[in-house]
Amino acid sequence: MKTKLLIFVLLLASISCHSCQTRPSTSVENTQPKPSPFASRDVPRPSLTSMIALIGDPTQFDGKQVQIMGFMHVELESTAIYLSREDYQYGLITNGIWLDIPRSDLTKYKDLNDGYVVVEGTFYGSAKGKLYGNYNTGIEKITMIRGWAKVGAKPLK
Repeated sequence: MKTKLLIFVLLLASISCHSCQTRPSTSVENTQPKPSPFASRDVPRPSLTSMIALIGDPTQFDGKQVQIMGFMHVELESTAIYLSREDYQYGLITNGIWLDIPRSDLTKYKDLNDGYVVVEGTFYGSAKGKLYGNYNTGIEKITMIRGWAKVGAKPLK
């Protein structure tokens, strides 16, 4: 229950911070992971987007670069990011977004498996002929996956 409340508060904070004109020095943007060294320096970084917004209106973000935070589970046939650990555990795939990670790269993310991460890539709001398994949406051309918090870790004070 505490995890769901924490995620809900984080999502609300990201939505409200996204609409603020001025932000304090401790804003979400200042705590985001550093850009991937593989990403072009000329391309602007997307701001953190709520997974609720992506799931609620996928066509608004279709084909756009996004950066999201959620619970990632890495598995051979079903790698996805979810709103919460409980959504993954109970199979709530409507609260999940498929991640296009090549099979050869899955082992790179074993330390981030079953933890909260920040993912950046191109969001597709419909399968467009691609197979996302049971998921309605997916993120392809992933430019960054960075750990945020491991489940069971002690909370920040």
